Amino acid sequence: MFMGKYRSAVSLIALLLMSWLSLGSIGMSQEEVGGAAPADQPDSLSMEGISEAVGLFRAGRIEDCRNALIAARVSQPSLPPADTFLAVLHLSAGRTEAAKDALDSAVINASDDPEAYVLLADLALRDGQRTVASLGYQKGADLLDQIDEFPKRREALNIRILAGMASLAETRGLFDEAEKYLNLWGNEVPDSPVITGSLGRIYFQQQKYERAREMFAKLVEIEPSSPPVEIVMGRLFSESGMAKEALQEMTKAATLFPDDIQVRLAVAARAIEIGNLELLTENVKAAKDINANALEVGVMESKLLHIQGDVEKAEATASAVVLANPSSFAAVDELAQVLAGSEDKDKRKLALEYARRNYSSFGRTRTKAAVNAIITYAWALFCNDRGADAEVVLRAVPSGSTIGPQQTYYSGMIYLDRGQKAAAVNALSAALASDGLFACRGDCETQLEKLRE
Repeated sequence: MFMGKYRSAVSLIALLLMSWLSLGSIGMSQEEVGGAAPADQPDSLSMEGISEAVGLFRAGRIEDCRNALIAARVSQPSLPPADTFLAVLHLSAGRTEAAKDALDSAVINASDDPEAYVLLADLALRDGQRTVASLGYQKGADLLDQIDEFPKRREALNIRILAGMASLAETRGLFDEAEKYLNLWGNEVPDSPVITGSLGRIYFQQQKYERAREMFAKLVEIEPSSPPVEIVMGRLFSESGMAKEALQEMTKAATLFPDDIQVRLAVAARAIEIGNLELLTENVKAAKDINANALEVGVMESKLLHIQGDVEKAEATASAVVLANPSSFAAVDELAQVLAGSEDKDKRKLALEYARRNYSSFGRTRTKAAVNAIITYAWALFCNDRGADAEVVLRAVPSGSTIGPQQTYYSGMIYLDRGQKAAAVNALSAALASDGLFACRGDCETQLEKLRE
């Protein structure tokens, strides 16, 4: 998150002072975690000194900024130590390495303050360094008593520790422990939609399906814009490989909410995952009947046509969507994939332009879209006879990323082109082992048969 206008920067820092959160790995916002909003800040908190520090930071005068933060803390002792605050500023500008350097100074210059350890734990958790994250959260928890004179800051840090420990336990598969921390967090932040939804997910992982339903039903009560229970349960069953149960939930959802376009699109997405072409076709048609001009409907229709092998109509549909929504990641990604497989050289070049656009915007972010952007760009390079470049780009896919069968097939073909037969066989086999629908399944089968001859 990069600071824009000066006023926006000051507002951002004011919020971060009491509830800074860097749990990007689980996509939580300040409000979702339950961090203090500006109205909850201590009456003594003032922008005096802080505004000056932010201005110096934006001007690149880092040491002057640090000195200003030291001075601000003299009059406002509830503020974090200067090095910790400076790390927050660096993080707000996307400067992770500089933030880590500042936090390293913080644990030396203010070793009895918990926040630097919590921030280090947040960063470690985001980077998959679970042991380091656990140590950081534990150290932060051990030091909370050192800031008892600032109850609101202590409360905000305690919430962040509980949230981090819950996320950490879930990533380790320790669902009982995750449940414990979520309930402790819930004691601090009652009726939080994030906690409620997370508990539902944890109960599902423990195969406590009825308790999971109760949580997702409660989530709808707390936050009416949340997806229906059946959609959430269907997604979780689908992700767990329980296609029969997923189909039951999706069919029920479509029956209960026949005129809800988001429900129809969600059912269509799950139909792709569980390999049910009939359910996909039915719900794309229903979504079109509701609103044929909706961006998501156009993207899903193009996917359906691509899967059915009607490349010409898929291209026309995706092109129309991109023309109307040129900044849509999903639409551009779909069109790039369709064009990349064309026999027309000019269309393949156009696919590369579209894929590069998404890659430039999203490829270096820590999002699910980044994985698709990387692989689609690599595929477009491959289809334009740039296999060596494709291989280099493909290496940027973060380890442990979840990849669908279509993207797995693309990866396999790139491996094959680069002479990595074993990797190609593994990738193509993995694509075919998936129940999911994907456009190149026939070609994937043919390629794998040739490799096994």
